[in-house]
Amino acid sequence: IDYCCWTLHLCIFVFLLRNISSAPSSQYTLNHNKLSFNKATKKCPGSSVLTTIATQQEVDEILKLIFKSEPFQNEFTFWVGLRITSSECIDRSKPLRGFKWLENNSEESEVSQWAEDPEHTCTTDRCAALKGQFDGSNVTWGLIPLNCHKDKNAFICKLRSCQRPSIPEARSLKMLSGNMKIQVQCWSSISFDLVCSGEPTVWRLENGALANITAIKIECANATQKEENSVLWSTILLPVLIATGVLVFLLVVIAVTVKCCLNRRSKKRAIKKAEKMEMKSKNRKDSFSLA
Repeated sequence: IDYCCWTLHLCIFVFLLRNISSAPSSQYTLNHNKLSFNKATKKCPGSSVLTTIATQQEVDEILKLIFKSEPFQNEFTFWVGLRITSSECIDRSKPLRGFKWLENNSEESEVSQWAEDPEHTCTTDRCAALKGQFDGSNVTWGLIPLNCHKDKNAFICKLRSCQRPSIPEARSLKMLSGNMKIQVQCWSSISFDLVCSGEPTVWRLENGALANITAIKIECANATQKEENSVLWSTILLPVLIATGVLVFLLVVIAVTVKCCLNRRSKKRAIKKAEKMEMKSKNRKDSFSLA
């Protein structure tokens, strides 16, 4: 009886642990509805997109998510966000064989593992799916090429993300809405709101236009220069101009004062000279009267 009780408790614990650990990843979501690739791209919720598996970390997280998903399946096939259009050719010399990620329209990938190599074609749209099989704790997986329109599979969505832009000229970069939106604040009142969205997924203005990071850097640099000029004007140039004005005013006052003093002296001299001449003239008259 004790053995049965312990076994029952252990089963309940494993079941609860499995349910807790199988909670959906905040970045990846599995959708078990089987759709064509084109329809699956439109079913990813919100701002998410069919996932990339470009790094080993992504591969590990996605395989772990599939392993813990319900219902568990030994074999699985999921659409991922990898496609080549009919205007491009299969190139087996490249890791992704010419396919590109929907998220950023790039061919970059640290991991490339094909379970089935795509046939050479330049006239057909081809899309890739992640196919694999669990054997106990081991898993084998690889990419397979499929028809984008006819084949139907479950799919994996990934929350879009944009790399944090480097704008050292800005006063601050405030990340909003789970790093899907950023507010760039320059040193003046100038600010920019950028949103991580679109296809390819890049930083865009709120009206959907591509964000020109270089132009934003220039705007912030100009704002910084204006701020520096304002500080220079208020802390250095303005006091110098005030001091110069005061000095000029004092010089003018001194000049006017000196001129007034000189005029007064000249008047006093003229008055004294006139008095002396008047005195001499009077003395002459008196001398003439006595004679």
